[in-house]
Amino acid sequence: MSLTKLACLLIVAAALPSLARAQAPAPAAPAKPDSPAVTALIEKAKRTGGAMWAAEAHFFCEAPRGNSATDPLIEPTKIFDNVYAIGNSGTTVYVVQTSAGLLMIDSLGAAQVETQLLPGFKKLGLDPAQVKIIVAGHGHADHVGGSPYMQDRFGSKVYISAADWNVIENPPAGRGGGVAGAPPQVWPKRDQILTEGQPVILGDLKVMPVAIPGHTPVKKEQGIFVYKV
Repeated sequence: MSLTKLACLLIVAAALPSLARAQAPAPAAPAKPDSPAVTALIEKAKRTGGAMWAAEAHFFCEAPRGNSATDPLIEPTKIFDNVYAIGNSGTTVYVVQTSAGLLMIDSLGAAQVETQLLPGFKKLGLDPAQVKIIVAGHGHADHVGGSPYMQDRFGSKVYISAADWNVIENPPAGRGGGVAGAPPQVWPKRDQILTEGQPVILGDLKVMPVAIPGHTPVKKEQGIFVYKV
């Protein structure tokens, strides 16, 4: 598997679940209809994707929904080479094996550590104590809720944008705690700040953050981070 393909996978893995499946935003004014130019581009993308990606096009572009505690689990899987997937159909953690330990993208919700995250590590034969770095796409509880456990138990370091550290430390009023039925939210302690264009390096893996603003509370510098090798 080439580094280019790995880069594409990590970008898709970090961005798409976060954009479409994180907690639903507060009600907003109805969206304006797409312009003819946008509609033409969407139709072109659908034709290019064909039947293989029809379900994904419907979910992400036509009928997205917030994630749910009832989202079915995915089978913990080695998806290729040194990259593994753990979680559920709403939120997925990706674990990358490096020469200096494990790097994890997101950490699920706090209530999912014992039920999904750690059992997934065990099934894959991975040691959670080897998670040196957690890079988070954004500061919502379903993506960083499991991070305090990893920090406290294994000394993992959490990397997220400065703006999203501010979201974590000053959560917006009325924002939910992530997965339904979860205990009171405990947020990760501030570790490292992700900055666009400044790589995160672990052993033989170099991860380059790229900011895509808009999902977390609206500020110019805030939003999803995706990662490329």
